[in-house]
Amino acid sequence: MNQKKSIKNIIMHGGILAMAGIFVRIIGLVYRIPMVNIIGAEANGIYGAAFNVYNIMLVLSSYGLPMAVSKLISGRLANHRYRDARKIFISSVTVSICTGGTAAFILYFGANFIEKHFLFGIFRNSSSSKSTCTYNIYSFGIRCVKRFLPGTGYYNSNCNFTAY
Repeated sequence: MNQKKSIKNIIMHGGILAMAGIFVRIIGLVYRIPMVNIIGAEANGIYGAAFNVYNIMLVLSSYGLPMAVSKLISGRLANHRYRDARKIFISSVTVSICTGGTAAFILYFGANFIEKHFLFGIFRNSSSSKSTCTYNIYSFGIRCVKRFLPGTGYYNSNCNFTAY
């Protein structure tokens, strides 16, 4: 009986995740079509190229941090080692700030280099300041996202997430 309930929970949680994934794709479709019509083809090309570089930098600097923080802190909290859990959280914040700051620094100050050497000058006919400005804006996005990741892991380690 307990195994049937476990399988039912797995199917229910998997269904919730699948529906959330579909919902996110629909939201992406809804915002993307009007955005392309509003900003035009050239700006959409700059946005697309810059967004790919931003995604790579974000993944490289933060891929498994929340999960690692959650696992380490929940283990310490289960053994009532609260000071160790706090030290892990502070260390994860430090790592997050350093990796996010490094990624943002590279993206902000290396915007011209990235465009010239990695995108092979595909924006030669347009003003290079447009693509550089896009990278500069994305660099601040990386810094903002990185500040929330340790908190996400800490929150996940302290809470029980079950669907009712």
